[in-house]
Amino acid sequence: MAYRKYKSLKEHIKYAARALRRRSYVYKKQGVELTPEAHTLLWQNRRYMISIICKMMAVHFNTEDDSPLMAKWRKGRVVNNMVTRLSLITLCAQKSATLTQLAYICEGAASREKVRLVMAEGIELGLLERVGKDSYMISDSLSEELFNRSIMRLRHPDVIEFSKFCLTVANVEDLILNPAFDREEDHPLSTPITLPNALKEGIYPEAEDDLVEDDEK
Repeated sequence: MAYRKYKSLKEHIKYAARALRRRSYVYKKQGVELTPEAHTLLWQNRRYMISIICKMMAVHFNTEDDSPLMAKWRKGRVVNNMVTRLSLITLCAQKSATLTQLAYICEGAASREKVRLVMAEGIELGLLERVGKDSYMISDSLSEELFNRSIMRLRHPDVIEFSKFCLTVANVEDLILNPAFDREEDHPLSTPITLPNALKEGIYPEAEDDLVEDDEK
């Protein structure tokens, strides 16, 4: 028998409506539209989803690879990690960047002086090259380590597994949000609205009234 948490159909429906309402702000924060179908997919696989994210992050932060100088540069410190990562995003997009540019990008994560110190350490390790008075660019050594590091992460089975899950969810969302045919079209094969979508669209106001009553108790 399937695992059952709810005593009645009404209780299950109320829980589903409340869950959609509660989770909608998380999706909005990410700039993503909440679709009940994709949310159900994530909910049904939440244990698996959390597991593969943890495994992917473990791979991401493993420094025992072919980038020993980068490991020294970051020193396992949160601030160093943030400054180097944010700076590298800019230095991948353009050939060089000034200290002012990098300090602006790292604003909120590190002070200008901290950014300067991290850049100085990068030069000392041979990972960065100075351009002019206060600009920096990626060295050949850093280019090599970044490429090796990226390959080892990109081809790791745990990262691939996580990526496949992300792509599956994205494809499901795309099918839902961009259907080939209008679901409301007058056609024999048109699909009536599902209960989760009806709850999301507020088609049954009595369900919302029940939630308000429960919240007030």
